[in-house]
Amino acid sequence: MFLGAVTMVSANSSWHWLTDDTPLVMLPWAIVVTLFVEVVFIYFFNRIKGIILVTVTVTVANLMSFLAPLLLIPYEIPLTGVSLVEAVNYHFAHYPAYIVGTGFFLLTFFVEAPIVYLVLKRKVKERSRLILSIFIINFITTLLIAFIEYFLFYGSW
Repeated sequence: MFLGAVTMVSANSSWHWLTDDTPLVMLPWAIVVTLFVEVVFIYFFNRIKGIILVTVTVTVANLMSFLAPLLLIPYEIPLTGVSLVEAVNYHFAHYPAYIVGTGFFLLTFFVEAPIVYLVLKRKVKERSRLILSIFIINFITTLLIAFIEYFLFYGSW
């Protein structure tokens, strides 16, 4: 039954980036800056002997916290015949996928921080200082990368 005038509607439910690139292009830069800042801060703030141990620990912990959410990305893509790289690229191209978000921030504290603490706790005099330094620097680097990412890349539904 037709009740009146025709109304135009838009059913645009697809995300598209309004910038030339997606946040994925800044990933290598974000990794290098984050690792450098975290290693230097934790190393000097806690006066730890052995910068190699700190570097390896922070790198592995960051890798673990970064890979954790990537394991959840292929939920909408058939897993047969699709590589993880293809799934990640698809996700970043079709969704408002910023690298740093609330979930990523929480994973830093639930995955990365415990790894760094458990490995380095025997190398410091004050364990509470180590915990504080891990949380402070992760908070700072997460906010820094999020701010840069949200400022440089934006999109629309």
